[in-house]
Amino acid sequence: MKKKIVIIGGCGFIGLNVLNYLIKKTNHSFFVIDNLKGASSKKNLILLKKNYKNVKFIKKDVSNFKFISKFIKKNRPDFILGLHGQVAVTKSIKNPVYDLHSNFLSIFYTLESIRLYSPQTFFLSLSSNKVYGSKTKGLVNENFPLQFTSPYACSKGAADQYVLD
Repeated sequence: MKKKIVIIGGCGFIGLNVLNYLIKKTNHSFFVIDNLKGASSKKNLILLKKNYKNVKFIKKDVSNFKFISKFIKKNRPDFILGLHGQVAVTKSIKNPVYDLHSNFLSIFYTLESIRLYSPQTFFLSLSSNKVYGSKTKGLVNENFPLQFTSPYACSKGAADQYVLD
């Protein structure tokens, strides 16, 4: 059965590689949502459009609740992969408002839209090692203490907690 898979941040490094892998391994329908603010996103969009004619690309920011809720209500995807976000600690210090929107509100609004309009949707979100502080060495598990030491870690960690809850 053909599934609808949404990759938020599908023009980023991880997103495009996940899309490439899934397209080779499955026969599902794909949407890519990306705001194209990442360093390589515009170049990756060219690759996406060249190599994957059947992928539906949408240039939008998912920290816009009106957009993401309308999209989820209309499409009711089977899977949403949240592989997006502002990724630099230094940028989070210079612009914590953008960081909050990109890393927290985008996840919160996606989760709320799923809750309201498509509760059967499976959601996977990427985290960051930065939520464990700077002294992390080796592997961590669910019991490892969180230590937010930057706006970036705060935004990612708060989003993680909402995904868990």
